[in-house]
Amino acid sequence: MAIKVLTGEGYDLARLAGIMHEAWVMRIGRLVPPTDTLYGEGSITTNTLTGAIGLVCDTECEYHRLPEVHEGRLVDVVEGDGWNDVVEEG
Repeated sequence: MAIKVLTGEGYDLARLAGIMHEAWVMRIGRLVPPTDTLYGEGSITTNTLTGAIGLVCDTECEYHRLPEVHEGRLVDVVEGDGWNDVVEEG
């Protein structure tokens, strides 16, 4: 599994949500009417160490599809880097 994150300057919550929507439109080939459910790939996550926000996705998933301009900006997620860490409560 190739887990990667899209993050950095200019990638705030609204921008990442827009990118997820754009990926969905690319997948279905049309704009989404209000009656459709949006299923973006990946999840918008806050880094537990730095507080940065990013779109974490599995690039080997059959649903993975990002606009080309963002695809090249993905970086690997590694254990302990704060992106995919499980936070245990209690």
